[in-house]
Amino acid sequence: MLLALLLWASNRSWQSLIEAEAWVKHTHEIQLATERLRSVLVDAETGQRGFLVTGNESYLTPYRQALGRYRAALAEVRQLAAYSPVQQRRVERLEPLVETKMEELARTIQLRQQVGLEAAQIVVRTDLGRRTMDEVRDVLQEVNQEEQRLLGGLAAQAQHRGHQLRLFILSTCVSLALVGGAAWAGYRRQVLTEAALRESEASFRRLTENIPDLVSRIDPRRRIVYANPAACHAMGRGPDDLLGRTPRELGIPSEVLARCEATLDRAFAGEDVEMLIPIHASGGERCIQTRFVPERDARGQVGSVLSLSRDVTGFTRWDGDRLAQVRTNLLCNALAYSPPDTPVQVEVRGGGGDPVLSIHNAGEPIPPEQRSRLFEPMQRGPFSKDRSSRSIGLGLFIVRHVVMAHGGLVDVESSRDEGTTFLVRLPRA
Repeated sequence: MLLALLLWASNRSWQSLIEAEAWVKHTHEIQLATERLRSVLVDAETGQRGFLVTGNESYLTPYRQALGRYRAALAEVRQLAAYSPVQQRRVERLEPLVETKMEELARTIQLRQQVGLEAAQIVVRTDLGRRTMDEVRDVLQEVNQEEQRLLGGLAAQAQHRGHQLRLFILSTCVSLALVGGAAWAGYRRQVLTEAALRESEASFRRLTENIPDLVSRIDPRRRIVYANPAACHAMGRGPDDLLGRTPRELGIPSEVLARCEATLDRAFAGEDVEMLIPIHASGGERCIQTRFVPERDARGQVGSVLSLSRDVTGFTRWDGDRLAQVRTNLLCNALAYSPPDTPVQVEVRGGGGDPVLSIHNAGEPIPPEQRSRLFEPMQRGPFSKDRSSRSIGLGLFIVRHVVMAHGGLVDVESSRDEGTTFLVRLPRA
């Protein structure tokens, strides 16, 4: 009976390890496939840019090679994602984005060949290509994060069952010497699987150590347990000076620290959240966009949070989506504090100087002592007509940093006689 029980437990553990090993292989395959697809698109974009700038047909070689490869790369990703309805939906989002990107490249190349550089640049200035490529990268990142999440759960499950197997073998080894070979085989398979899981983690590190985005991992004690070279460089610290430290121990300014800790709390509660972080550096004020992604274990509990950051201070041209957010936030703010039946006036002035957007509303003036911190996070005025609003006071903070990212200025004028006017001034170039 004991022999049969041991064999059953060993077989159960082996099956778990075999499953984990298969998932390790699958994760590696889908990570490589997504990277191949991204690389093909980058090659195509590189060839297009070289041709647009020079007009030399030889620069189109990478683009032409990509034409014959991108559909095969996309099909490979689709096949590897077929096991999961969630991943299938992501691929369904990905396919039209890839086709849109390739069509945009083909259109600009054709215009450059048949009409000239200026015609091609008109299409480039629509910014469709950049936005589409950003969306492609986001979807590919979501696919890889889902694979990493599943792999982490299987690793924990395989480790747990491996521990159970070792304990069972230890407690019955005296009376069950005959099954020592089977037990050793189970232990050996577990070691190999754990080695494969360690290699998967090493693959993750190799991937993050060769990208420009800032990547770090934070444990439930809010301590940094991993930071890629880009993150170390951005913070001006070596890995030994970062690992094991909390944001509070890194000397982050108090106003940023409070938002960072609050956002981390939401991420450890299971939310996928983003925040804008202003950084005061020697070269001026920078604006960092950070996304916190919860990483769950086999039980679905958040065991760590992955932080993904990028510098969004500069834009090569005006960003329509961001500027629309500025306008919307200021309009919502004006409507919230404007008395009933009074108009909210919106005006754009250009002339020969820099464009200026002004949004005016009547009502109680903003107290002078509050104006100095009006664009800070978590600030709300005292005279809002909508007390049920769920605003958490980030609207004007976002306005300030989007305008700042465009090299502009935002200010407010407020008095009892003239009402309140927010002014946004943006440079033309």
